[in-house]
Amino acid sequence: MPLAALGAAAVALAPLLLLDGLVRDEAFQVFATLLGVLIAWLLVQSFDSLGSHPETSPFTRVRRWQPGQAARRRISLLVRKARRNATEPAEARHPLAGIIRDSARRIGPYHALLLPRLQAIADERLRASGGFTLADDPARARAALGDDTFELLRADRPVPRDKRADGPGLDAITTTLDALEAL
Repeated sequence: MPLAALGAAAVALAPLLLLDGLVRDEAFQVFATLLGVLIAWLLVQSFDSLGSHPETSPFTRVRRWQPGQAARRRISLLVRKARRNATEPAEARHPLAGIIRDSARRIGPYHALLLPRLQAIADERLRASGGFTLADDPARARAALGDDTFELLRADRPVPRDKRADGPGLDAITTTLDALEAL
């Protein structure tokens, strides 16, 4: 095949030799361009026939890609997620369940996500029951909430240096929620 293509190129060159002047120069430029394309194509074909790239290369993976493959993967992921959600209790699927679970384990999520919500609830309940908030009267807030709950909710709580340090624990958060409900 390669020799036949080069032979055809040589036969095509013969009529160009009969041309004169500028026409011959332009014809030779076109011929040289087409010859270059032909040689590049022949090189690609010869390398492909040698098996120069492994079967697991990104090139072969892209060549084997089929339309709809990404959609099938996405649907498969959604089906697995739906099956997992069907086996979980409704409380575990609540949007705050993940925040509470993460806050119990690590202080970073507790301080950034759960603490402001709990402080807002505590301020609202303390304002409704006694007319004060955590920041207004810390002594009365400590008496109303209890020492452990107040320590978790106090307004002047410092920002933790290590956000990955252990969180307060699920028992402490549950105790805090119970104390807030009791107000």
